Amino acid sequence: MSSRILLFFILFFNFLSIKAEVDISLSGEWKCRLDSLSIGEKEHWERDVFSTPIVLPGSTDEAGIGNSYPIFKSILGCNRFPDYPQNADFGMMTRKHKYIGKVWYQKEFTIKASQTGMFTLFLERVMWRSKVWIDGNPVKNIVDYLSSPHKHFLGQLDKGKHTVTIMIDNSEIYPIGTLGHSYCPHMQTQWNGVVGEIGLQKTPAIHIDQLNVYPSYCKKEIRVSLNILNSQKEKGNFKLTFTVTDKQTGQKVYTNKQIIELSDTINNYSFTIPLPLPKPWDEFTPNLYKIDVLLNSGKITDRKTSTFGFRDLGIKDKHFTINNKKIIYRNSHEGMFFSNTGYPNMSVDYWKNIWLLYKKHGFNAVRFHSCCPPKAAFIAADEVGLYLQIEFFWKDGWMRWKDLIGEADKRLNQFVFSEVLEALKTYGNHPSMMLVSFGNELGGNFDWMGERIKEMKNIDTRHWYAAGIAHNITVYDDYVEYGGKNQALNNKGTDWNYSDSYNNRSAHNYDEKFRRKNLPEFTHETGQYIVHPLWNEIEKYTGILAPLNLKYYKSIAQRNGIDTLDEKLQKASGQINKNLYKAEIEATLRTPESAGYSLLSMVDYPGQGEALVGWVNAFYENKNFITPEEFSMFGSHTVPLLRYKKHVWEDGEIFTGEVEISNFGKESLRSKKIFYNIKKEDKVINSGYLYSNCIEQGELTKVGFFNHTLHSDTYGCKLDIELEIENTSYNNKWSIWVFPKRSDEVRLNNVIETTSLETAIAKLKEGKKVLLLANNLGNKQNQIYSAFNPVFWSATWFTGQNTDVSGAYIRNKHPLLSLFPTEDVMNWQWEDICEDSHGFILNDFPKDYYPIVQPVNDFHHGNKLGTIFELKTREGGKLVVCGYNLTNALDKRIAARQLRETILSYMNSENFKPTQFVEYDWLNKNLKNTLNNHEKEIKELKALLFITPDNTSGYSQLSKWKKKKDNVITNEEDLDYHIDCQGVWQDDMGSYWVGNKIILEIKIEHPKLMTLKLCFLDSNKLNRTGVISCEDAPEVQLKEHHKETWISIPITRENCLDGKIKVAINCLNGPNIMLNKIALTAL
Repeated sequence: MSSRILLFFILFFNFLSIKAEVDISLSGEWKCRLDSLSIGEKEHWERDVFSTPIVLPGSTDEAGIGNSYPIFKSILGCNRFPDYPQNADFGMMTRKHKYIGKVWYQKEFTIKASQTGMFTLFLERVMWRSKVWIDGNPVKNIVDYLSSPHKHFLGQLDKGKHTVTIMIDNSEIYPIGTLGHSYCPHMQTQWNGVVGEIGLQKTPAIHIDQLNVYPSYCKKEIRVSLNILNSQKEKGNFKLTFTVTDKQTGQKVYTNKQIIELSDTINNYSFTIPLPLPKPWDEFTPNLYKIDVLLNSGKITDRKTSTFGFRDLGIKDKHFTINNKKIIYRNSHEGMFFSNTGYPNMSVDYWKNIWLLYKKHGFNAVRFHSCCPPKAAFIAADEVGLYLQIEFFWKDGWMRWKDLIGEADKRLNQFVFSEVLEALKTYGNHPSMMLVSFGNELGGNFDWMGERIKEMKNIDTRHWYAAGIAHNITVYDDYVEYGGKNQALNNKGTDWNYSDSYNNRSAHNYDEKFRRKNLPEFTHETGQYIVHPLWNEIEKYTGILAPLNLKYYKSIAQRNGIDTLDEKLQKASGQINKNLYKAEIEATLRTPESAGYSLLSMVDYPGQGEALVGWVNAFYENKNFITPEEFSMFGSHTVPLLRYKKHVWEDGEIFTGEVEISNFGKESLRSKKIFYNIKKEDKVINSGYLYSNCIEQGELTKVGFFNHTLHSDTYGCKLDIELEIENTSYNNKWSIWVFPKRSDEVRLNNVIETTSLETAIAKLKEGKKVLLLANNLGNKQNQIYSAFNPVFWSATWFTGQNTDVSGAYIRNKHPLLSLFPTEDVMNWQWEDICEDSHGFILNDFPKDYYPIVQPVNDFHHGNKLGTIFELKTREGGKLVVCGYNLTNALDKRIAARQLRETILSYMNSENFKPTQFVEYDWLNKNLKNTLNNHEKEIKELKALLFITPDNTSGYSQLSKWKKKKDNVITNEEDLDYHIDCQGVWQDDMGSYWVGNKIILEIKIEHPKLMTLKLCFLDSNKLNRTGVISCEDAPEVQLKEHHKETWISIPITRENCLDGKIKVAINCLNGPNIMLNKIALTAL
């Protein structure tokens, strides 16, 4: 089948010119006619004269053609909020003028006497299918590429007026789904029109149809492949003139002539051009050359040109190499969102400005998630030295499609392969086109995809290939995007890395054969930490998209009195975003086995539930919490790294820092001093240097250690640690916090410290000062309002997360915090404090009332939250509510200990003068302890679902399982479940689901990263053992367990995208298996 596709390609396009520019432009005013009922072809509209004006290049949206309906909603995520605008798309910007279907475009043009000849209509980018008539006559071919230009051979056009009619259909021509960015409503939109160049290309009867350039820096040569079409089958000798020019200097570096003999309709030639001193192309030296090929027979002349760069791709030590030098792959995501047009920008200047912004941050690559950019993006990337990763589709089984790629739908498979082949043909000469795959997180037949990869490698060797991203790996894949990621919150300090994720064969759910062992492997979509928007971004949408969603969410913030805090909330949420990206990137750089990272993302993602995860907004403006220069300290090719054990220290401890250098720069660094400075409030308190003979290029080099005895001052301090490589721009910095040793117990004096609301109210009525430690008050919902970990991706796309906040805005000048070192944003010293904490909604108070510590609620919900706030009562009582745990393990939790001291010191001072009255009804409503008897276990597990078996059936007897008799202790997302087992057994140790085989199935409405926890107890010690299998996770062995034993199974989003999790527990030894608790927790 695949060989027929290739033959189809050769025959179908052998008459089409691929010139870079049109000879006669058709840009300007056209006429159009909507064909929403698909009757135009039947009624022969090509014979009619249209009257409605439209400008091309452009779209129907820009012309104001279309309706506000249908209203779009992504297939994942929560339902629309009850008061959400009825005319607004949900989870994305709203396309003002929607039109999906056929539109006919028509233009009259004139061919002058000097212009007559054969022509091809060139449409640079179309969504999705185009069909053409010239002077009322049909052009035979139909074109339906999403990524490559549409070319229609018109034949001979004589002097005079002509009319071209184009029918464009932006319906879903092939079942690829609407989540991939090639065709979707939530990013570039499903636009109708033509963008980029539009016009006529002269197409001589004998012309160069295809020019492919295969340069080799190592071999110092260029292999040139030519396809020459001879439509008249004219035989004879023709002259080819080759000219190669250095684009940086304008100097011609090679000229030669060849005589060829044409015979067939299709003529293929290959030539090798030596170039003794080629300049390399890479991220450091993006040297470009231009090749010009002139075909001349005396009567017929044709010319083809192409830009190229010298780069040889290779693999060494699980890393990519370019021209025999290892690189660290530093990539961020692009999703083809164009804020004011809804279609791709086709300007080289536009893309060049964006690529320079990426380079300024330190990136050397950009990943196009399930889409391919236009030619202008490749040209700009060539010029700045940026590696592009190209994908085309996103289609998986959880999207509920009948046939996936490579399965039974032959029509789909042919389109998929053709789409990729044509993109290779169109953009393959660009040195920036580096990594190519069918798509993101694909399901389907990977054997089929692997065979297609094999064929593509035979056609074009200039790229690295993979079947898909983050899923199955084929034997023909060149790289793997998976890796270890998003574990910074599970590790202390910086003395850790991801080596186990690369060396452990079971760490990849989709790689049972461990094919990735020797392949370059980099992380997949690291990050996705939400950041609060600035509301003035609304005003920037001046085109075809209406930010009705952002206006709605701003109205919530206005209602709760926090809309004017957007700059502070962005900075606060951005601090967590910055901290975690830095931690993740540096952990990857400390991992010798990692080829790099792929982030999601530098730039906001306005679709899929408004995933504003970037530190750059959708208009490519940096947000207020990090600059490109700051990011490049840890995001560039050469990064000083520092290993240390923890972020929070105690007075008198000795800090040990281990210095490493990740050097994937242009060259090795020889005989270098690495200076270190330890600063307190910008004053250097310790400094020195370590020496390295050679910091090898392409390696992680261990340099050495330095020590420093820490002193906290009276109330604690922040220390900044800086590293800098001598006589370079490479530097990096970290912060740690040092707190005093535990002194005598802080005196309460007249302050009542309590965890009981009842006690607090009683003392307030007496006019007392009360510190209410409320980390166990309220309900489980309050836990998500005080977490240190930020919202992942989008709170409306991935619902039910164990957090609904991203950082906190801290009024650090408030006297309550005068004895606690903190900025106005949360940093690492707050991480432990946030454990086992509660936050509270303060919307009932006046708009101008604000807490001292205000967690940043996800902007979709927009609540005014507080974890530390002060109030007063009518009787003169004064209250500080603290949602943090300031009672447990304060001998070890030194930051929490210091926070308690500063609060009590403030409450014993004259500064303690709350101004906001509170009613006891509010306290009882919002701070009452409503957690159940399983509070401790549920809180420790952070369980979304917690179930125990029926404990009412009686001892030592087996009863039939009935779901209604199970004890569903918590079920936050109303999850349905089913258990197949022998029955339920109860003894004096507890109750159990029992059986030789137990099948558990849990229905999941909103896929997310979770952990399934199963608790087993061999209560009568009969040496029970078993094996547990869940989805595609590795099997888990259940060993002998005479005490309660929890087994944890990680659940990926992909595991539950089909709407369920299925677990099988099989007994290996003993009479049966005894399962006594089931918990499902969100990460």
